Amino acid sequence: MSSERQIYDRDTAVTYFPAGGWLDQGVRVPVHNEISRTGAFAIVQFEGTGIRVMGTIAAFAINSTSPTSTYILDDDITTYTPFRGRQNQTDIRRRITFYEISDLPHGQHNLTITDV
Repeated sequence: MSSERQIYDRDTAVTYFPAGGWLDQGVRVPVHNEISRTGAFAIVQFEGTGIRVMGTIAAFAINSTSPTSTYILDDDITTYTPFRGRQNQTDIRRRITFYEISDLPHGQHNLTITDV
């Protein structure tokens, strides 16, 4: 039997480093839209066989900085995966997949997400 769990940015499964490295944008629905300072990272702990990270990419007219992040699974550098979001000029892009992996051995895993 498979099941899916959504982990939002304020879930206890997410730990942010360093203290003060992530800023709350104050948006309350449906996600809190945490952003980070360059080099800040978060660790997401999950149990299962895969994970997908989704986010929102601001329009260039609102914020000219594209989201750029890296992903490492279970502290294994060979799983290093970079992401650079593509912005539209005036349209916000929502529910964009930043990272996805499946077919992992079932069990506890950690995903390290770093803002670059």
